[in-house]
Amino acid sequence: MNHVLELDDREWFTRCRRAWHLHSGARQNYEPIEPVRPFDVGAALHEALAAYYFPAMWQWSRALVRPIALETFGKAMGRQRASYLESHEPPAFPEEEWEVQAELGRRLLERYFEWAPSVDDFSGMRSPAELDVIVPHPSRAGEGLLASDGGGIRFRGRMDLLAGDEHGRLWVVEHRLVERDWADLDALLLDDRSGAACWALEAHQFTRIAGVIFNEMRLHPASSAAPAPPRRGGAVLVEGGEGHFRRTRVR
Repeated sequence: MNHVLELDDREWFTRCRRAWHLHSGARQNYEPIEPVRPFDVGAALHEALAAYYFPAMWQWSRALVRPIALETFGKAMGRQRASYLESHEPPAFPEEEWEVQAELGRRLLERYFEWAPSVDDFSGMRSPAELDVIVPHPSRAGEGLLASDGGGIRFRGRMDLLAGDEHGRLWVVEHRLVERDWADLDALLLDDRSGAACWALEAHQFTRIAGVIFNEMRLHPASSAAPAPPRRGGAVLVEGGEGHFRRTRVR
């Protein structure tokens, strides 16, 4: 029997072992009785971007893809609302807040679709990028690591996008929704989750991953945000969309 280590579980394990123990599918596998949030605009934005960068439509005119991505976002928000109302009375749902967030998300996507073509210097290869590899034995080349019961150990997860540039290099792309402030650049350079994903993709693809592209989006741009420096510690930054977007390329 194979044992599966999930990318999300690994992240929780490094952040808080008690939280990991409670919700990991391989441990207690607890789920909240009530949804943590009635809806998740970030998850809907991820679905829309997955449609926008879908490899089979990458050669299409962006004018054709944009309405598909916007429709995907609208359906995702509507599906979240319907799912909540299946087990709750309508007055419990924050209808006004949902409408405001849905409109903010739609406007954000429209701005992004105007800005992205000027900085998208890659082609979508896989969206999302699935990870599923055998964890190698640390001291026995060519062998997989085994658990105490003799079962194999696999590492699985999902990243938002695997992209290829004009030089044939592969990049992991991660979409992030931020509240007000951009992520700390040092934290991006040392991001453990993306590092684990690069290792897994290299093990699966048998090719080197050039780096990670962090695609940050914020619904409420900071009014006093200082312009980002062009380069810092190996990170190349591009900011745009009236302060709504920042793209950081980490090698």
